[in-house]
Amino acid sequence: MSKTTGYQNFEFAKLYIEFLRNQVFKFNVMDDVFNEYDKTILNVDNGNCLASENLHDLKEYYSKNKLKYDQLCDQMNIVPVPDDYEMTHKKIVRALEQYQASLSACSDAIDPFNNEICSQIIRKQNSRRTKAKEKMEAALDKIQQLKMCF
Repeated sequence: MSKTTGYQNFEFAKLYIEFLRNQVFKFNVMDDVFNEYDKTILNVDNGNCLASENLHDLKEYYSKNKLKYDQLCDQMNIVPVPDDYEMTHKKIVRALEQYQASLSACSDAIDPFNNEICSQIIRKQNSRRTKAKEKMEAALDKIQQLKMCF
């Protein structure tokens, strides 16, 4: 069994934080995208949309972007995590999974074949995603506090 040096631990933590920074950037872009989908879906439901906007295409695009989000979650689940960040990382992953469940519920609320959506579910899941994002941000604040120790 080999022991790691303080320098190796420091470098490992730096790599993890850089990985996390990139994942957070991707998450924020995806969050903006999904919020815009919600607005557009609700506009289509209300009839306030462009002629080219329809639920079938929106659900297809939504599903494609959800797959990209799922990949982000998969990456967060397999990344090696420094011991000092383990508990915080678990909180981040839990928040990402709650966000992910909300995306699935939104996708299920769109029925393009009958040209229907359940706007109540879309609004409720948007609120759930906001709460999950707040939990993730709170966990990220802990990472910032830990990072200051270096």
